[in-house]
Amino acid sequence: MIEADLSAAAVNGWPKEVHRVFGALDLRIVENPVPAERWAKIRTVIADELAAETRELTCLAAVDPAILPVLVHDWDEMIVKLGTTLVAAGIPRPEILAALGNADANALWKPAAADALPALRKSCMDDQAWSDRLATFRSLALGSSVERILAGENP
Repeated sequence: MIEADLSAAAVNGWPKEVHRVFGALDLRIVENPVPAERWAKIRTVIADELAAETRELTCLAAVDPAILPVLVHDWDEMIVKLGTTLVAAGIPRPEILAALGNADANALWKPAAADALPALRKSCMDDQAWSDRLATFRSLALGSSVERILAGENP
């Protein structure tokens, strides 16, 4: 059997044979790894979005909590898809975990104490960047921004 495998490599060439064997094992070969500077840019975009999403979730919970479950669902679904995209791009799982490990809505948002709500509501009404973000579905654009960076484009 080993001779047959070696002869296949001799006939087809080692790269083709390695692809065949890895494919049979359902393993994906990353042929064009993401350059370090591109991954750094992705991490920066993710970090910026996590900070903005934290504010959006916090203000939404204080000002209009009725729609919070929808936003939480959509955000978490997008984070799962983003993780899948990064795995498919060949980013090592420990690095993905470092970037997205605390990105789910329950990690980003914590309910405000009752005595802190009036000040929080005032803060949210004074600075409505979170509301503009909500109105333009900006929180759901993270996935497409990362895909553009992976493709070598600007987000």
